[in-house]
Amino acid sequence: MLFILYVFLGVNSIFKIHSPDSLSLLHFDIGLAAFGSPGLYSIYGKITEVRLNNCKPTKRYSENIFPLVLNYPNCYYSELAYEFYISGAKLIILVSLNDTVDYVMIPKNYSEPNNYNIVTLMIPRYIYTSYFAFFDSILASYTYDIIQTKVPQVQLVISGYYEIDENYIQGIKYLYDIFNISWSNFEFSILYLNYSENMSISQDCITHNSNYYCSYGTEQSNGSTIINNSILSLSFYNSISSSDTPLILFLEYLIKLIAYCSNNYTLSCSQKIAEDFGYTSGLNYDLLETQVMKNINTGFYIINNIEYYWSDLWLNEIYCLSSENPNNGCINKCDSKCEYKEINSGICYNGCNSSSCGYSQLACLEIVEDCYYFMISDGNCNAKCLKESDCEDQTGGSFVYVYIILVAILFPITLLIVW
Repeated sequence: MLFILYVFLGVNSIFKIHSPDSLSLLHFDIGLAAFGSPGLYSIYGKITEVRLNNCKPTKRYSENIFPLVLNYPNCYYSELAYEFYISGAKLIILVSLNDTVDYVMIPKNYSEPNNYNIVTLMIPRYIYTSYFAFFDSILASYTYDIIQTKVPQVQLVISGYYEIDENYIQGIKYLYDIFNISWSNFEFSILYLNYSENMSISQDCITHNSNYYCSYGTEQSNGSTIINNSILSLSFYNSISSSDTPLILFLEYLIKLIAYCSNNYTLSCSQKIAEDFGYTSGLNYDLLETQVMKNINTGFYIINNIEYYWSDLWLNEIYCLSSENPNNGCINKCDSKCEYKEINSGICYNGCNSSSCGYSQLACLEIVEDCYYFMISDGNCNAKCLKESDCEDQTGGSFVYVYIILVAILFPITLLIVW
């Protein structure tokens, strides 16, 4: 069986290698960070291998350098991101310790500041050892995906851990205050995990219709109680979401639940808060069958079917970018001269022609299709940019290009074994 060169890309993100040509069709799994920046505006840069000194970079970086970190023992993801942010980087790439990635990297703790504008990605180690390690110049870009609709559909998914969910709930409250979102474009869901061997069925799971719904326990509570608390909130939501009760009542319930029960995970505490808001009907376990199963321990948003793991800081901007006709509550943070609807149009607008606005998602940097200004004189002869100095030595450039393609296509098994 032939080894397939292509592997799946991170679901909601676009990490594209522009140069050299021989890597431009390489796709692979990407881990994302639930801290820092989601990368809503395109970033481009040269991937550069770096070393650390006590979990800190050893020099400053321009915004068009993507530091690639191979080894980071005893370093927290979020602390690494912050150190590279204050060193000038806009995006860092962590090479995983093996051939899998942490699909969602969570911060050291959710109370730490999260206002640093840097994207943190993780790639499988084999991508470095089998591909990246053989090139001196690799240029890439990154953008988090956006789907636009007339009125964005907003979904809040809670983890059941109050200290984590607090910021996500506050984000929805801010969104309601500005855009007056209604039941018709809001949905509430809860997160659960599948049973795994390091869980206790009796302590960390509940059973319903022969299925396990689990959550990891904490020092304050076992997993089954966390799940039951979430089901109670879901049951309350289900009872009022189709009624004349305003959405703000449910949001105020969630805020009060966090405030009063964050140090008391008992079901009786959450039941007391639900009763204060008029809900006394108990837990509807049948609702579990339509909920979200993911092997992560964080809340998140889903806007127009795209998942966003970043909490309240970015939600308003995500909402505005996801709207075909942003209203007056949308004030573009990247540049006052750039309108949200222009960002993802595929057309270069002067007001959006800046690094903060992603150069109209790179449209302002495109010379011809798939050839960008930053690819010129980068040390690689790229087929889309033939009229440049890197392609003057056609013999050498063409030979290298053909050789790499032939190795990838004709001897894929050999590549795998050598690695």
